[in-house]
Amino acid sequence: MRQPELGKKILELRNSKGLTQEELALQCEINIRTVQRIESGEVDPRAFTLGLLSKSLDFDFLSEDKKQLLVWRLMLHLSNLIPVFVFPVIIYVLKNEEFPDLKRDCKEVINFQLSMYFYMLIPALSILIFLESYMHKNSLVFLLLLGLSLVIIIIINVIRVALGLDYEYHGAIKFLK
Repeated sequence: MRQPELGKKILELRNSKGLTQEELALQCEINIRTVQRIESGEVDPRAFTLGLLSKSLDFDFLSEDKKQLLVWRLMLHLSNLIPVFVFPVIIYVLKNEEFPDLKRDCKEVINFQLSMYFYMLIPALSILIFLESYMHKNSLVFLLLLGLSLVIIIIINVIRVALGLDYEYHGAIKFLK
């Protein structure tokens, strides 16, 4: 959770517990000005301070970040079903600073999508070139089987991400390192 949402959430939790800023500062053993600046959204608290606030307010702020990261990771990997590599680039640009852990996922998804284009190019071209021949039918079958296998790989990886497991896009060429 980032500012200003974080400050609003701390204010809301503090008020629900009936604490003043001074009482919260005393419980956390931090300066009252720090509480004021965090609640107003002026500063992002350090991890240690956030841990103290979490303990006093009985709320895990870090797990909220993990939930949001999971949502963005799922959206990123699901974007493979619509193989337009603009989606992972947009997600990376919008959320990179907030969630630096997305960088690896973005690279893997872009590599997979570019690989899909590359792998599908040859059968697609052979369909166009050998339109009336036996090769046309084989290329079409190959293209359909390739597409089906890619969808299966995507679904497996989305499930693995949702479960918090590591994923791997087998056969993806590492265009981006």
